Amino acid sequence: MITRTLTVLTTSTHAQCGPHIRSGFGGDLVRITSRRAFSSGNRALRVMAMCDAAAHIVQDDGQFPNCSIQNLPVLIYKSAFAASGNPSELANKIEETFDKNGFPPQWRFGLYGYPHYHSTSHEILGVFKGSARVRLGGSKKGIEEEVTAGDVMIIPAGVAHESVQSKGGFEMVGAYPAGYSWDMNYGKGQEEKERAEANVKKVGVPTEDPVYGSKGPVLEHWQKQ
Repeated sequence: MITRTLTVLTTSTHAQCGPHIRSGFGGDLVRITSRRAFSSGNRALRVMAMCDAAAHIVQDDGQFPNCSIQNLPVLIYKSAFAASGNPSELANKIEETFDKNGFPPQWRFGLYGYPHYHSTSHEILGVFKGSARVRLGGSKKGIEEEVTAGDVMIIPAGVAHESVQSKGGFEMVGAYPAGYSWDMNYGKGQEEKERAEANVKKVGVPTEDPVYGSKGPVLEHWQKQ
């Protein structure tokens, strides 16, 4: 059973399960172009038992729309995947799971150290290496979260995000709902913001959870909005 936990602005409640490995940002952007790139070679790796998600509503701060358009919270799944000593195997498992549930993986990379957001798609980020402190919603009204290997972040369209600090060669799998592609916005002026807000209104709410499929926090927190 999933307990609905909604956090507004800077307060946060987590229910965590599974092991945590705190081991950050480097390397080149690796785009996923073939299914063979994310077939799992280690069947011992697994999705952990369903955990509650930390849910954060971050308000429009005048620069970034954040959650204000669709009122969908940012979701953080702690230890959604059993962390492995082999980052490549963990990345394969994350990609396989996302793809199976309708969120084709697009890249492996870290997280930019400046605020940016996507207005044409929600974004699914699965950490497979290292750890980072991530700011969500910009510096005015945003929150900061620590994420590490095995964690998943689900970022609604319109929400600014950036890396504040990373270590251990932090890298993630980036995925998007099938049929959607991402754009890039940087909070540069009212014209960009108005265009982005119009785009966000057109982005549909997923009917599957990227980790748990037909059940999970996305359905609990997003489908009820």
